[in-house]
Amino acid sequence: MTTAPSKRPTHKLYSVCKLKDGKSSWTEIGAAWPHKDGDGFSFKMTAMPAPGGEFILRRDRPRPAPAQA
Repeated sequence: MTTAPSKRPTHKLYSVCKLKDGKSSWTEIGAAWPHKDGDGFSFKMTAMPAPGGEFILRRDRPRPAPAQA
């Protein structure tokens, strides 16, 4: 298995739980790096998902800077 990760992960791993008000709570629980052959990912988890939560893997994109007052 080829798992030499780059310095920065390409994806973030989230645990997503539905709340009583119908909204969702997203908690970042890890990161992922693609394998060199493109057929899989290596994961590094920093927390465990909440029971009943879903795993969501999303491409890591820079967030815009907050607006200054």
